Amino acid sequence: MPRPPANLSPNGGELSRLIAAAVVNEEFRNLLLTHPDIALAAGCNGEPFRLTPQERDLLLSIHATSLKDLAEQLAKATPDSAPARRARV
Repeated sequence: MPRPPANLSPNGGELSRLIAAAVVNEEFRNLLLTHPDIALAAGCNGEPFRLTPQERDLLLSIHATSLKDLAEQLAKATPDSAPARRARV
């Protein structure tokens, strides 16, 4: 099985967890869209996200107005990751 790029967590797993948390938790979603630095530091329901430094930097560089917009921008920036493949479906 090929290894993921060094700048992504395995299969984009943490990005997938982050998007899933934002889908089901409106408070986390709103915080992620308005203050992603605080959202990443706080985690969701006490669960931290173990993002690579590159994933964290990518998320902090995105200025999205909706979760759909965030997922689309992540898909464009990480075309080989699992969340990117799912976002295009």
